[in-house]
Amino acid sequence: MDWRDYGKAIAFGGVLPAMALGMVALTGWQDRVADAYRDARKNADLLHEHVSRVLENQEMMVELAEARTGGLSWDELGENRDLGPLLNFSGGLLNLFLIDPEGRMVAGTRTGPLLEDVSDRDFFARSRASPGFHVSGAFLSRFDDDWIYVVARRRGRGDRFDGVIAASMRVSYFTSIFQRLNEGNADVRVAIVRVDGEVIASHPSLEAPLKLGAQTGFMQATRAADAGSFRSVAQVDGKERIYAFRKIEGRPVFVSFGIGLDTVIAGWRERILADSVMAVMAAAVLTMAYIMVANRMATDRERGAKLEAAVRERTEEAERRCREAEAARAEADRANHAKARFLAAASHDLRQPFQALRLYLEVLRNRLADSDSFPAVEMASKALESGEELLAALLDVSTLEAGVTPVHRKAFAVQDVLASLANESAPVAAAKNLSLRVVPSGAIIDSDPVLLARMLRNLVVNAIRYTRNGGVLIGCRRRGDRLRIEVHDSGVGIPAAEHALIFEDFYQIDNEARDRSIGLGLGLSVVSRCARLLDHPLSLRSTEGGGSLFAIEVPLVPASGDRGQPGLQPLAQDVG
Repeated sequence: MDWRDYGKAIAFGGVLPAMALGMVALTGWQDRVADAYRDARKNADLLHEHVSRVLENQEMMVELAEARTGGLSWDELGENRDLGPLLNFSGGLLNLFLIDPEGRMVAGTRTGPLLEDVSDRDFFARSRASPGFHVSGAFLSRFDDDWIYVVARRRGRGDRFDGVIAASMRVSYFTSIFQRLNEGNADVRVAIVRVDGEVIASHPSLEAPLKLGAQTGFMQATRAADAGSFRSVAQVDGKERIYAFRKIEGRPVFVSFGIGLDTVIAGWRERILADSVMAVMAAAVLTMAYIMVANRMATDRERGAKLEAAVRERTEEAERRCREAEAARAEADRANHAKARFLAAASHDLRQPFQALRLYLEVLRNRLADSDSFPAVEMASKALESGEELLAALLDVSTLEAGVTPVHRKAFAVQDVLASLANESAPVAAAKNLSLRVVPSGAIIDSDPVLLARMLRNLVVNAIRYTRNGGVLIGCRRRGDRLRIEVHDSGVGIPAAEHALIFEDFYQIDNEARDRSIGLGLGLSVVSRCARLLDHPLSLRSTEGGGSLFAIEVPLVPASGDRGQPGLQPLAQDVG
């Protein structure tokens, strides 16, 4: 080979990988931008859901204050300025105030002196000018120099202006929510903004009130639509970001979530660096292959051509597999982060509507106490309790499935759990005329007392639920270095074909109509997940019509003076 052949080899080995790298870089950049828009919209939706609930709670507290104080005059309110006992509510992050038509605070839930005059505040002027709820911008409280915002409306229902009811909320309440949305990304910008551009809360926090200019990208986008996304340079720090926004329904408020373009570029550069290494390796392989083929072309051109094709095919396959593996790993990471972030916030966010319903039912209960409609309120309360029970069970299963349930193992006396379980379950067993018997144990075990108690509680509740005559027995047996905690019942038993199925979600024996009075079908699935999490073997022995035995094995902690029995002794405690 002369220098021209080597030049061709180098060109062949370098140009093709460079072109492939260029195409990968272009498509990678487009994918990163598309992912950024998608992540921004997803987080804006999460923020919208949470802020909607907070504003609903503030409006609900204002309505409750109206219901409890609507019949009192300003003189009567001024005699007892503390609204806490009247509303059964104590201030903190959220405070309520009653402001007379002159702008003076007359009563409130905040302890200490009230302000003489707030007539200069924006929310007071807006409430005086028109009915309905009004949301203020952020401002410094005159009580403690902390940033707050207010949801307010006129007092009373008529056209006459008779003062204002205001619910103030500390802006710092949103800090933890913003931080969770900002996890792992220092260049995220989150904001809650009024339609006129007044900023209510933001991350990073503002040091002074801020109103966005009419020509900013955010204001132009929100004038055109109630939800969407755009790319713009921020007014505060001059950085370019990808934003998603969404309007809170029925309120003059938008939420916004922005991801810095620098963050998008950084991730793209990391991907290009990895692809560049692969391209260099491919170039080296192709160059060597070309040289080998050129050396043999004089005597075996056909064989050399086949070799070149084989090398090219393998190189392309390797690049394709690397891209697929990288894409799959990135998608899995995003899914895991999203699941952990959702579960961290879901418990609070999902329970808020139930808490709001409970407060509304309390208002209805007071108003309809002597009405023919009062039984309907009681039925609604029972339906709400069923919904809360289902939600709690689903959240238990979700947190266990996601692997975010904390485990706090320690050494403790198993009798503490058994005694507490007996006290909880005795009234339920007695209501069914069943005996509940417990064999005391002095064993010390190594486990998480909260999770172990949850497992045993679910087993005992199940045993009582499916036992019609006889009773339930709880006791312990030693098995080497482990303690076997057993729950016996004389119930209907479980067919052998269904032993594995009963640990699946929502599976119940003989409950095709899904009667909630005999449970939800999640108790044993929670027991199974907790057993795997704690590494406590779980076993079942049962025959149809012959009762059931569930057992959990936990590690023993050797201790001097351990008074645990070697097995189930004659019954020493009967709580039935």
